[in-house]
Amino acid sequence: MVGVIARAGISLVCVLAVLPASAAAQPHPAPTWHLTVSAGGALGGDLNRGATAFGVSAGLPLKERLGVEAEVGFVSRIVAASHVTDAVTVTLSGNASTELRRTFHLIPYLTLGATLVRLGYRSPAPAEFGVNAGGGVLYAVAGDRIRLRGDLRFVHINNAPNFWRAIAGIVFRVPGSAKSLTKTPTTKDTSQGYP
Repeated sequence: MVGVIARAGISLVCVLAVLPASAAAQPHPAPTWHLTVSAGGALGGDLNRGATAFGVSAGLPLKERLGVEAEVGFVSRIVAASHVTDAVTVTLSGNASTELRRTFHLIPYLTLGATLVRLGYRSPAPAEFGVNAGGGVLYAVAGDRIRLRGDLRFVHINNAPNFWRAIAGIVFRVPGSAKSLTKTPTTKDTSQGYP
């Protein structure tokens, strides 16, 4: 299992390293940044009871249906058979995402990422490595400048409890160039690239 996780992490790093360089070579406008504020819960997996989860993230579309995202997340006190934390657990994730076919105003997507986790102990504790995988759906509102987001993903952590995380949030598309890197300045903005 550790080998599988390590290979997945290495693959993700390679993807994140290659895609920005490829996108930078395109003679198109810079894409719109996507800022998300979300809240929900952690449940299932190895947890004996649910916990509150919330986070903030910034995403960047690289191509029409592909993007990357960096997220800082927080999970309240974790209670599991193997671990009981006494403070907030912090997660730092780098994710790659791909949009599926849009249906009306709904935009489904899949995501895969690598996660560093600092378990919530008041005394210093080493960071653990993990991976997360899942998906969600976006609902475009306010002229597509604001989106509502629902997201469900499984978080696997080495030497720590695994869990499902379900969140809902608001995505703000920062004003400016609202074009995908694969679009020209005169093309109507229908790009997604990132949840």
